[in-house]
Amino acid sequence: MKTVRQPTIIDVAKQCGYSKSTVSLVLRGSPEIPLSTQEEVMEVVRQLGYRQNRFARGLRTSRSQTVGMVIQDHLNPFYCELVQNVEILLRKRGFDLIISSSNSDRELERKAIEQLIDHHVDGMIVSAMEYKPVESLLKSIEKRGISCIVAGPPPYSIPFKSATINNAKATHEMMEHLVALGHRKIAFIWGAPPYQGIGSRFEIFCKELADHGLSTREDWIVHCGVRMRDGYSAAQSLLGGSERPTAIFALNDILATGVLRAAKDLGIAVPGELSVVGVDDVELSSFLCPSLTTISLEGCDYAEALTSLVLEAIEGTDRKPRRIELSAKLVIRESTGPAPKPGSPGRRKGNSF
Repeated sequence: MKTVRQPTIIDVAKQCGYSKSTVSLVLRGSPEIPLSTQEEVMEVVRQLGYRQNRFARGLRTSRSQTVGMVIQDHLNPFYCELVQNVEILLRKRGFDLIISSSNSDRELERKAIEQLIDHHVDGMIVSAMEYKPVESLLKSIEKRGISCIVAGPPPYSIPFKSATINNAKATHEMMEHLVALGHRKIAFIWGAPPYQGIGSRFEIFCKELADHGLSTREDWIVHCGVRMRDGYSAAQSLLGGSERPTAIFALNDILATGVLRAAKDLGIAVPGELSVVGVDDVELSSFLCPSLTTISLEGCDYAEALTSLVLEAIEGTDRKPRRIELSAKLVIRESTGPAPKPGSPGRRKGNSF
């Protein structure tokens, strides 16, 4: 059987009329090449069925054109949306993305990071559950020439580039929003280990209660898992007692979605009898019925920050540790309303799902 010769970069250059170096720059996603030229070259690439040999290229350049990314939970839509945005941005620059999830497990997190090393990635974006336990591992990776970017709220003094989203102001605004609606009985559903950085949301929650002369009730703080069903079970526990809260602050939108379902199954109107809020502003939250009041973490901006940091580290344009801090914002939708008056039966309608 006759072997069909695979098209080369020289074939692409000859057919489109540009130099080999120009074609190479286009394939690497260089911003120096005009858009019209990029489109012409990529059209020829498609016509010829040319595919880059990344292994051969890696031997020549000592680069794999690949970035690794460790996330905490591959079933959480926030991370799904973040990964998609990072991947789109990297592809425009000629890089592939390899994803690994820790599934909120410390031991799996270390293994996920180590596995990315075996894939010879040029850079790594790590959303660590807690920074300290992986600090020495990340430092050893940097010494091997792999650029590490830390995603999340690590200490300011870390020796890596990092990007984080500061949600303190938005959390404050969320609590002010609930209090302004007359809510004094506010519960919190915490679906994460205490050591995770997102636990700071709970600290702000408690501070805001205290600032308004309200106490933090231990029986209205529910620790649970990270899935919708966990938010559902936590809400059933909170709403099934003799005295129930008029508002529930869920650690994220996934848990808040479970709360909305539990309220519906218990015949509790949202927002007539119960207000529900979350954090993340995943796409799902705006399509729920009622749509969810939440804190937007600006996933697109976050992805852009992480991508720019890892690329500048790989390309050597700026190797100094620096931190990009983005601000979250409050998004008010249909799931919050005035607190029911004492003794009021509340509205038991309009809580479809």
